[in-house]
Amino acid sequence: MAARSSTRLLAHAGRALTARLSPAAPASALLAENLSRGFATGAPAAEEDVVKAAFIKQQASFRSYLEGLKKVPIPLDALDDKATKTYAAAVKNIRESLGIPSFSEKLTNLLESAEEDSRDVRSFLEESRIIRRQLGVEDKLGAEKLMFAALDSVEKKLGKALVGDDVKGMALLQEEVNAINKKLGLKDGELEALEQQLETSMAKTDIAAFASEATEKIGTYKKRDGLEGVEVDLKALDPKAYM
Repeated sequence: MAARSSTRLLAHAGRALTARLSPAAPASALLAENLSRGFATGAPAAEEDVVKAAFIKQQASFRSYLEGLKKVPIPLDALDDKATKTYAAAVKNIRESLGIPSFSEKLTNLLESAEEDSRDVRSFLEESRIIRRQLGVEDKLGAEKLMFAALDSVEKKLGKALVGDDVKGMALLQEEVNAINKKLGLKDGELEALEQQLETSMAKTDIAAFASEATEKIGTYKKRDGLEGVEVDLKALDPKAYM
């Protein structure tokens, strides 16, 4: 879409709404998938060189990220808020030191790119839904449904499809987005806090996945060695030894 105002409106709305949604997969898995995306096949030679260089850089960043994670103590109790926040902060520091965008920043970049390429607002919303699903974001609040309903309402008033350079139409959509923000409890200026909550939530998902994997492997060892009656306290273990 041509208008930058629409990009700011919808991409910001998408970023804010995403902070209220929940990634279904562990953050580490999502990061691995995101860093491995984008290596095109069958591209022209000149383009392929650029894409290949970007891919190699992404893989190097991911390897450095994994090396950094080896130095981070991993808690195995997702209900321990203090330990979870400490882990989330450590992971964030590693990611930022390597220049790796956060999950929400990555999503925002994808949404902005999608809107630039969309012929109208509806095609953008459809593409954004695909992007969120590909990244494993669950819409438990029904935010996407609210956005499509808002667009339906605006287009019904206009009597035509809404495009980004339609000043009147985008103003109407802004009103609808404001109403959605109010309904979902979003406030201006709280995006940073919401993204911090998202980082912590993703850390909890990671920790739960680590704990599950460690428990499964410990169970295998206990069964193998006839130690089923032995109780193991996960908090006393180094989880890296069981992953």
